[in-house]
Amino acid sequence: MGLIKFKGRLSASVDTPAAGYGTIFYDTALKSYCQIDEDGTITALNASATGLSDIVDDVTPQLGGDLDLNGKGLDFPTTANISDCLDEDTMSSDSATALATQQSIKAYVDTNAGISDVVDDTTPQLGGDLDLNGNNIDFPSTANISDCLDEDDMSSDSSTSLATQQSIKAYVDAKVSTYENFWVDAAAMVPRTTNGAEATTTEHGTNDIEIDSYAFDASTEEGVQFKMTMPDNWDLGTIKVKVYWDAKATASGTAVWGISAGALGDSDVIDTALGTEITTTDTLLTVGDNHIAPATTAITIAGSPALGELCIFQVVCKTSGTIAVDTLLMGISIQYSKLSTATAQW
Repeated sequence: MGLIKFKGRLSASVDTPAAGYGTIFYDTALKSYCQIDEDGTITALNASATGLSDIVDDVTPQLGGDLDLNGKGLDFPTTANISDCLDEDTMSSDSATALATQQSIKAYVDTNAGISDVVDDTTPQLGGDLDLNGNNIDFPSTANISDCLDEDDMSSDSSTSLATQQSIKAYVDAKVSTYENFWVDAAAMVPRTTNGAEATTTEHGTNDIEIDSYAFDASTEEGVQFKMTMPDNWDLGTIKVKVYWDAKATASGTAVWGISAGALGDSDVIDTALGTEITTTDTLLTVGDNHIAPATTAITIAGSPALGELCIFQVVCKTSGTIAVDTLLMGISIQYSKLSTATAQW
């Protein structure tokens, strides 16, 4: 409706208008403003349109201009008194009575909500334990890694499982020997001046096999000695010895071998007692055969052994043996425990 012109008085009556020319009133039945003409006729000023007594009556409301809250609020079914719409990228107001623009929501999420793809994170860190949840880890060369096993014997032999450090160490330690041994031939030994064994060489005639050995008397304890420095990877611990021997003639019984040793450092007295003698007993089988006595128990090298020191070894054949003929010592094998670290250069 356009501009309304009237003359006379304006009434706000909603039922029966006051009589009088030019009176304008609102008719609640017509839902329209009306005017009384000169002849008393009532004319609806917007009779061609249907008016509203309440905005609730408009089921398809449309604004004809910007809506000014005018200090009021918007009441939603759950949240009332929404009084503003803020455009803050930081959401610093943290208001429970204000809406937010799309732009500010996007800016805040992009800044604070993390990354859109884990690939975008060049320094990833877990905030908790990672559960594979039945899935796998794919490395560039090996895919489908599904587990990490703690098996000391690596019995699963799996190509799709990792292994713990502990199990790797245990497996390697079991496979890689921590011991080494070396041979000392009878030819490298010397007889004691006092009750020394007799040096001899025996040819085994069929194949002309020559064996250097020392012959030990059956009724007198005789001995031989040798000197050496232990290998640089020796851990300075105890050693064990196996004796290789034979008999000079046909006989029967057992041989009892005794081994002792001592270490001499710089300026130590050479004439120093050796360590505790350890024995090993073996049975004569057949003369002309190679006999290997069982390994001794641990032998302690006397003194205060250090790498590079001179070690004196002694081998005797005890009279407690029951073989009635000379026994022949061909040599011994010495086993020692290795250092777990590399040897320093001199």
